[in-house]
This record gives sequence, structure tokens and C-alpha cells, in this order.
Amino acid sequence: MRFDRVTLALLTVQLLFAIHYVAAKHLLEHIPPPAWAALRVTGAAAIMLAFTRHDWPRWPRSRRMWARLALLSVFGVIVNQILFVEGLSRTVPSHSALINTSIPVVTLLVAVLLRQEHFDRRKVAAVAVALTGVLILLRVEDFDPSAGTVQGDLLTLANASSFSVFLVLSRPVARELGARIVTPIVFGIGAIAITLFGLPSLVSTNWSAVPPLVWLLAVVIVLGPTVGTYALNVWALRRVESSRVALFVYLQFVLAAPLSAWLLDEPLSLRLIPAAALVFLGVALTRRRPTRPTPAT
Repeated sequence: MRFDRVTLALLTVQLLFAIHYVAAKHLLEHIPPPAWAALRVTGAAAIMLAFTRHDWPRWPRSRRMWARLALLSVFGVIVNQILFVEGLSRTVPSHSALINTSIPVVTLLVAVLLRQEHFDRRKVAAVAVALTGVLILLRVEDFDPSAGTVQGDLLTLANASSFSVFLVLSRPVARELGARIVTPIVFGIGAIAITLFGLPSLVSTNWSAVPPLVWLLAVVIVLGPTVGTYALNVWALRRVESSRVALFVYLQFVLAAPLSAWLLDEPLSLRLIPAAALVFLGVALTRRRPTRPTPAT
């Protein structure tokens, strides 16, 4: 039962993220990236802090734990959010979703280096199979590093690496404190830093020119792909390994590509079919085989 709940939570996270790529790309045409990063994180932090106000007395007291939470905020919110919006504004949703599939590989390597996990055949096979699907979609045989989206792609890659570090570092903290404590604190710290970063853009933006539909998208992004996804990720990290949580990121491109083609008129390649099959196979390989009960002696 626990596996089913965790899988459903992780699938929901990827669906929300896939919707977010398309919605955020349209939104960034009207709101500058620094201003949107500040609005998104501040709005999410306010919602999380309000809904978890009864948990405030249970917040940690030690300076060491607050230092760990601040470090999580740097990788999981501050650097992650700034690089994401800056990268997406310079590339296309399908590229952004595709590059984020590097998160499982980096997450697994970081987890191994920190001795939180160890390699086994199933993990290696899962990464290899899913990565093969990604390479098919990348058209590696025709890869052109001089393309116009390279700058945005590199920023997105840095964003993915930052989130990978967050996934590994947050797992022990999440298991000790719980999602209802970790998530609002991490976003609250991040909101202060990102607001300072985006303040010049917030002041200079002509907010009266922003269409109502864009404001609606902003609300949806804050509630779903921000508050919902972070809470579900931290909840899942208390129950499964960080590399398994990260492997579900492979689904983002499979879901985001058709949405982007439908709503933003991006060309949709037939390579999506074999790539999707490999991606889903890679995710399926992350499932643990049930252990057989030991016979009574």
C-alpha cells in the first residue's frame, strides 16, 4: 500500500511539473524572470507557512539544524528557482524538461559520494535504459552546440544539478523533521533571498499591462507545481531513496513534449514513442521486488 501511495505522489509531481513548463514559458513572456521567481517563491512560502502555523511550536531550536535548512534552501529554492526561470526564458519547454532528466544521474552520484546509497544492478539499469530514451529524443547524432538555446540549456542544467543536491541533502532532514516543517522553512528562507534578488525587476515592471490569464497561470503555478510538488517530494523522500524520487523526473519530458506541441506549436517528433517506452521502463525498474517472508522455524 505504501508503494502505491508513493508512486501516485511522484507521478502527480511530474504531471504538475510538465504543465508548469508550458504555463511558465507563456507567463515569462509578460513577467521578467527575476520578478516571477520572487513572486512564485514568496507566494508559495506564504501559503505553506499559513497552512502549517500549528506546527510552528515544533520547529527546530538548534542552530545546527537551521544551518542545514538554510543549505537546503540554497540548493532547493534559491539557486534552483532563479536558474530555472532564467533558463526557461532562454530556451523552449521541451529542452527544459529534457535537460531535467539529468537529475537522476547527478542525484545518484551525489548520494553515493555522501554514502547515503550504493550502486546495484537495478539502479544502473534504470538509469541506463531511461537515459537511452532521452538520448533518442536529443537527436545526439545531429547535436548542434551552436544552437540559439544553448545559454538557456546550460542554465537549466545548472538548475537540475542544484535540485539533485537538494534531493540528497534533504532526505535525512525530511525523515527527522517531516515535510510539514521542512518545506515551509526552506521556502521561507528562500523567499527572503529571492525577493532581494528580484527587487529591481519587481519595481520596474509595468504590472497593469499583465493580462488576467497570466495572473491566473501564476496562481496555478504557485499552488500546484510549487507548493504541491515540493510537499509531495519531501513526503516521498521520507519513504524511499532520493535516487528513486529523482528517477521519476524522466517522465517530465514525456508529458511536457506533447503539451508543448499542442499549446505552443512546438514540433513533436515520432521519436517520442520509443523514447517514452524506454523512459517508462526505466521508471519501472526503480520498483523494489517484494521480499519473500522467511519461513518459520
